[in-house]
Amino acid sequence: MLHAPPLLSREPLGGSKEVLDLDRLIRLRTHLFHLTARSNLRSIATEGALHPAEEILRRGNRLDLLRVRRLRHESVRLGKSAVLVRDQAPLHAGAALFEPGWGLSEWVEHVNRHVFFWPGSASGPISSGLNQHQHYSSESPALLRIPAGSIILVGSPAPLFCRFNSGAPRYSGGRPSARGAATYLSAEAFPGPPSRVIEVVFRGSVFLPAATEVSASFSGPWQSLARAAA
Repeated sequence: MLHAPPLLSREPLGGSKEVLDLDRLIRLRTHLFHLTARSNLRSIATEGALHPAEEILRRGNRLDLLRVRRLRHESVRLGKSAVLVRDQAPLHAGAALFEPGWGLSEWVEHVNRHVFFWPGSASGPISSGLNQHQHYSSESPALLRIPAGSIILVGSPAPLFCRFNSGAPRYSGGRPSARGAATYLSAEAFPGPPSRVIEVVFRGSVFLPAATEVSASFSGPWQSLARAAA
């Protein structure tokens, strides 16, 4: 069953500190997109949620993968069905500058606790999302499209925001990309306007609204999650 949690209050903390304006964000980026294997749709529709890799791995007794970079997709058995967990091949440790106390294992574990979306418009995500889809296009993945306000403005889990593609660190200006606890930030801590948001991230499972749609292409046709999973 799909759930509709209560709306989140958007009052800035402390009264005077500038925060990421969520109303402006969802006007600029009206939709969120998530890429998944088509074989996962039935499980997603049945549970009405997207689960982080950590939960899937724990439920499937694949604890060996919690802190190890996945070089390929992993099929995880959950009862009589299987869920395909996507690879982390673009996550190159040599291009990352980890915060003190962090390394590749800690970062992989942290990433695995989150669910990720690309922001965009009804016609498609920003360039980083288009690039990811192009990378996996030979697999004919399913695209989930969700009205941004229907999950950004709910109470739990609270949205987090990232200024870059966190799963694909690269050198910029001759320097590696920072990774650690400060990579995913709350609206109150995010340092920039809505146009700087590259990823919308949630720690833990995300329950999907009834307005969730599925397609094989950004140009459509789009259909309901329930119909796509049938």
